[in-house]
Amino acid sequence: MHAIIEILKFQELRTQFKHVCEKASFSSSKRKNKDRSIRAIESLLSKKVSSKCDMIIRKLVCDHDDTLEFGATETGKDYNGDDATKTLIEGCIKLPKCLKDMLNNIAMNIQAVADIEVVGFIHSGLQSCLIRADRPTSYVTRITRAYSVHISSDISNFGPSVLPAMHSAWLAREIVKRVSLLPPTSLTAVSNADSSWLETYWTPSRPSVMPKTSTSSGTSNRSNKRIKSMR
Repeated sequence: MHAIIEILKFQELRTQFKHVCEKASFSSSKRKNKDRSIRAIESLLSKKVSSKCDMIIRKLVCDHDDTLEFGATETGKDYNGDDATKTLIEGCIKLPKCLKDMLNNIAMNIQAVADIEVVGFIHSGLQSCLIRADRPTSYVTRITRAYSVHISSDISNFGPSVLPAMHSAWLAREIVKRVSLLPPTSLTAVSNADSSWLETYWTPSRPSVMPKTSTSSGTSNRSNKRIKSMR
């Protein structure tokens, strides 16, 4: 099943995308550490580890650019039913949250927010389920689940059962391809004759978080103690 996904999904997009296995999501890390800043009195907080997925679909970029992620998958070697603990946790909590982070990251880099969409797969043995996440409005993230597809282990039923799996993989590839071709949000895309972007260019994206510093009374007390100790 996993081999079918790999063959169909990126056979035409190998030069633009890559898939990484057991890697932390860049989008989740961006969300979890957005308020991280330098400290003065308190020690610097450690960077939080983001969600790790069995496979993440990323756009090929250099290390100096923002990383765009278009999908992820979670895999289990055995199928223990749709109500199995691993299937419920990864399919209903972990993967949807990761897809939402990817959607938020793409929304900051693409103009047409209503057209963006990311995809995910839940694999369990020979069973798979396609999950789609999109944003019909600016404040709602919609998670849509397709019917579970089971590939038969019986050779006589292999053909009819594998076709829906191939269709799911093809649909995911088309979604990734369509979203990647959407125009980016960039100042270079603005016409040279339009200078309205200058009015908001220097507006900070978010207020800077100032580190905590000692008060004047605390500083004076330490200074007085230092002077007394020198006498």
